[in-house]
Amino acid sequence: MYETAVSNAGDYSLLASISAVLLLACGPILLAARFAWPKRFPWWLVALLAAICSLALDYCLESLEGPGDYIHKPTFVTIWLRSIMYMVPWLGLYLVLQLVRRRRSQRGHDRA
Repeated sequence: MYETAVSNAGDYSLLASISAVLLLACGPILLAARFAWPKRFPWWLVALLAAICSLALDYCLESLEGPGDYIHKPTFVTIWLRSIMYMVPWLGLYLVLQLVRRRRSQRGHDRA
C-alpha cells in the first residue's frame, strides 16, 4: 500500500510538471500560430486562447497540488492578465520576426 501512495505521488508531480511546462509554452505556441497563420489567428483569438489555456492549466495545477496559500482564488481576469503579461517578452521576438519577414518581402518586390 505504501508503494502505491509513493507511485501516485510521483504521478501527480509528473502531471504537475507537465501542466507547468504547458502553461509556460502556451504563449510562444499561440504566437507561433499567429506568425504562421495570421489570418486564421487574429489577435482577439490569440488573447482568448491564451486566457482559456491559462485558466485550464492553472486549474489543473491547483487540483493536482491542492489549494494554495491564496486568500482569494485568482479570477478569470487575473489569470488572463497574467497570461497576457507572460506573452509580452515573446511579443518582442514576434516583432523581430515580423520585421524580418517584411524586409524579405520588400526585397522580393524590389527585385521583380
